[in-house]
Amino acid sequence: MAMLAAYCELKRVLKVQMTVMHVFHGPSASDHSCTEYRNNARRFVSDYCKRRKIDFFSNIEETSSAPKISFPDKQNESALRQFRYQIFEQLMSQANSTAERQVLLLGHHQDDALETQLLHLIRGSGLAGLQSFSEHQSPAGNQHFDGEILRPMLKFSKKDLGDFVTRYQIPCIEDPSNSGSDPLRNWLRREWLPALEAKRQGGASSLGRSIFHLGNLLSDTTGHLLMSCLAEEGVSKREFLKKTPTEKSFVMSEFMKRSGIFDFSHSHIEEFLKRLDREQKNHTFIMLGRRWTVSADWIKVSVSDVP
Repeated sequence: MAMLAAYCELKRVLKVQMTVMHVFHGPSASDHSCTEYRNNARRFVSDYCKRRKIDFFSNIEETSSAPKISFPDKQNESALRQFRYQIFEQLMSQANSTAERQVLLLGHHQDDALETQLLHLIRGSGLAGLQSFSEHQSPAGNQHFDGEILRPMLKFSKKDLGDFVTRYQIPCIEDPSNSGSDPLRNWLRREWLPALEAKRQGGASSLGRSIFHLGNLLSDTTGHLLMSCLAEEGVSKREFLKKTPTEKSFVMSEFMKRSGIFDFSHSHIEEFLKRLDREQKNHTFIMLGRRWTVSADWIKVSVSDVP
């Protein structure tokens, strides 16, 4: 809500067309309070936009709970993230904007980036885990979203934004999933990072800034590496085999993310590299629920889960 409120004010100065998009993830089969929150959040944002005469789009009808498209079967972070980008593309096409440039603004803040990057490092995602968030992302940087992305709130902590909404009395609605101690992300958010802050004041912010700058540095230095290996067809096997083990791990991590695979660890990458060392020029195998195909020229992965 902090980003929305800020851009409501900036809209008049910037003279831009602004549309708010809301994604309803579907009813939760196991948590009634989660379903109730999702319904309340949609109505809350819709009413906020209506009062300020801002275009509002959602993936469910205002007058009916019937979805326009099917909801994801899995309710994990990876499946919901991919689902959101799918909806964003659909809603942006419905917005009928006459602007030459359409940009998707996401409200991730500094704490979101730090939590995600720490999770990736804990799970062994390697260098690619440091590049989880960037302030600007071109269409080529996201396999499942064909558009430009900006994250204008990355320089601000959750506390900064909390102070902002309190000072300017901006209405908000709290996601109940943020109050639990499970999964690992919420443990980091509610226990580990506060413990770090208690031990060293400002430590969490310093850690976040350091990882953020490392991620930007890696983004600046790894562009050529990715361009030499990644193409629309997949990973160029010829170029891939020329790389060092560290470079191979990085390229494969980025390829997985661009293919919509996020729940992987370093052990998955090691397993893949071992399979690649086989003498066969052409072979297929199942890993992370996807079908991988290795030929003399290309490394490819299926776009959807194997049944």
